[in-house]
Amino acid sequence: MARKLGNRRINNLSVRALKKKYGDVPTHFLFSIKTPLEYQCPIIDHNIDKVANCKDKLHKAFNAKSIESKNALISAALFAISDLEKNLDEVTRNNFIELREYAKEWKKLAIEVLDASGHPEKFVKIKWR
Repeated sequence: MARKLGNRRINNLSVRALKKKYGDVPTHFLFSIKTPLEYQCPIIDHNIDKVANCKDKLHKAFNAKSIESKNALISAALFAISDLEKNLDEVTRNNFIELREYAKEWKKLAIEVLDASGHPEKFVKIKWR
């Protein structure tokens, strides 16, 4: 679909058509937006496994007969969760910061596109009671 503005002809391309035109690049690349974060599930699952491993070791230590066995199992439990606090704080916090930045870039682009459309009210989804 094309429309004329004065003597200029402007082609209206969909995002899909633009992606195809530029070699099927990812949408975020097309609009110069940061790469999306990887899914957080593997990190969360890894930390849950560490907690479960620690819990198992502490349970075994509680039931151990000798003090040497208790100490060995407690040491193993401490080792199993040694970097858990760092993962939960540093890695997770940094990922949330990156996710917020990623969302801000898309929001900024969406607002620019809506403003440029000349009819942003077409996209309003408020339902008054």
